[in-house]
Amino acid sequence: MNFFESIFPENFRFFSEVVRNSSSSRAYIFWGPDGIGKLSFAKFFARSFLCGTMPPCGFCSQCAFEEHPDVLVVSRKEGDERLKAEYVREAIRFARFQPYSFFKFIIFSEAHLMTQQSFSALLKAIEEPKQYVTYILVTSKIDFIPPTILSRCIRVRFFPKDFNTFVMEKLKGKFQNENFISLVHKIAYFNPSIIDMIESEEEFSKIWEMIESAVAEKPEFKSNFINLVEYYIGQDREKARKFLDFFEVFLLSNIEKLKSSSITFWEKIKRARMMLDTYFINPKFVLTSIIF
Repeated sequence: MNFFESIFPENFRFFSEVVRNSSSSRAYIFWGPDGIGKLSFAKFFARSFLCGTMPPCGFCSQCAFEEHPDVLVVSRKEGDERLKAEYVREAIRFARFQPYSFFKFIIFSEAHLMTQQSFSALLKAIEEPKQYVTYILVTSKIDFIPPTILSRCIRVRFFPKDFNTFVMEKLKGKFQNENFISLVHKIAYFNPSIIDMIESEEEFSKIWEMIESAVAEKPEFKSNFINLVEYYIGQDREKARKFLDFFEVFLLSNIEKLKSSSITFWEKIKRARMMLDTYFINPKFVLTSIIF
């Protein structure tokens, strides 16, 4: 059994029919939790469609390419805050040329991070589609996608069949320390992308210390949090975002313990994300504001 067939059986069956009938829709939205393989499935589906079988046979002329010329993945470049309009326009230009094979796929990673100009450019492309192009928007935050885009796409939800086993296998594939795996498993269940974000046990411990200091009510813990932000985050926006991602998962896994405080912190995290990504405020100031 194929890996995707085992974790997304319904999605696999649906897209197997799409491949068998050679009848792809003009636009899909793949949505679901972070870190479960939505982007990988989008690329898998595209390669399968071009091959004509799902999974791809691996031997035909379409499978010969390591990176197929008719499959374009659009994602943020290093240092970018958002998925810029210029990337979307570049993808639309790619769509104008006839395919090398017989069809093209344009996949947008983290589609919820598009700017308003990006969404506007994409909307026009979807409304005036080329007959040989399918757009796939991959997102964990479908609420951030404008209704004008949503109404023109087929929405496909992704959620692993056996979620607990999926998370544990993903952890064991990356880490060896059983105690560490057990600790992370308690929170990764709420957001598997946490596993991908952890670069080392030391990094995880540092972020966890920051979170525990942030939720503690004693003044000395707040002072420790400020020192950790200064030492570990500094001006690094990506690290600040990672901290907020971890903090959200911590809140999800400790709702009963934190009670009403969790709602307060969620509001602070939401505000912090806006300060970081919309107003581009200093990361140290943004994170420090969480504890006041």
